[in-house]
Amino acid sequence: MKIIQKKTDLEKVDYSITIGNFDGVHLGHRELLSLLDVKNKTIVYTFNSHPNGNHQKKKFKLLTTPLEKEFLLKKLNIEYLFLLELSNDLLQLSPIEFLRKYLPEKKFVKQIVVGADFAFGKNRTGTVETLRQYFESALIKVCDFKKNENKKISSSSLRNNIINGDLKKFELLTSSKYFFINKIEKGNQLGRTIGFPTINLRVSDIKLLPPYGVYLSTITHNNNIYFSITNIGKNPTIDDKNNPKVESYIINYHSDFDFDKCIIKLEIIKFIRFEMKFNSLEKLKDQIALDLKVGRKCYI
Repeated sequence: MKIIQKKTDLEKVDYSITIGNFDGVHLGHRELLSLLDVKNKTIVYTFNSHPNGNHQKKKFKLLTTPLEKEFLLKKLNIEYLFLLELSNDLLQLSPIEFLRKYLPEKKFVKQIVVGADFAFGKNRTGTVETLRQYFESALIKVCDFKKNENKKISSSSLRNNIINGDLKKFELLTSSKYFFINKIEKGNQLGRTIGFPTINLRVSDIKLLPPYGVYLSTITHNNNIYFSITNIGKNPTIDDKNNPKVESYIINYHSDFDFDKCIIKLEIIKFIRFEMKFNSLEKLKDQIALDLKVGRKCYI
């Protein structure tokens, strides 16, 4: 899949296009993407953050970072990903200005597929009818998202699933475990001093975290999968003023593993327990040993 960030990078070929946030790439999104005509080059227009976040003081948290969204769309055989940088300038563009600035020339647009509630441009004034009038010769398809329990599958409901720790519901509606893709960074190496060396995943400030606690997990690196236990939270035993961390201990860890500064995929498999504050490092060490015992029973 080729990443595009400006119109001049587009080839002069026929395109099937869709535009949206695609946060989580859930079953509704997948149904829409399946309607793209593969006789043409398929291209997804999406954003590096969420439009709602521009109106909030705090960062709007997403199910999928741009890198994670890229990973999922590539697996669905999308050929081009046009990653739009969300800015006030972009949000002030009228619908027609947006189409002229970012989409291919009219003659190359053969199909556009959007959701039933699609809107775009300043104040969301652009509609499906805007697309039909602007791209007169293109086929415009509207997709009604799949439903679950008579409710439309939506990214907002999936965010609530993650906030509430409902990993099973998330997996049911996305066909994917909740996961992270990011770089490994150097931590305080406290785990090594108590006999449990961990790897520390960089946490994007736009990534939505599940409830703080300990989870069964897997780590994928260079097509190798490692069973692990992951702590998500602030390490209150050490210093609960810290920013949230994602730290994983690889079961049957040995020193040959070298993840320094590499990019890994971390999948959350199952909740074990909520984050706890212990009176001493010794108590923390004892609890980690119990957590690993649970993990080994599940994995071995």
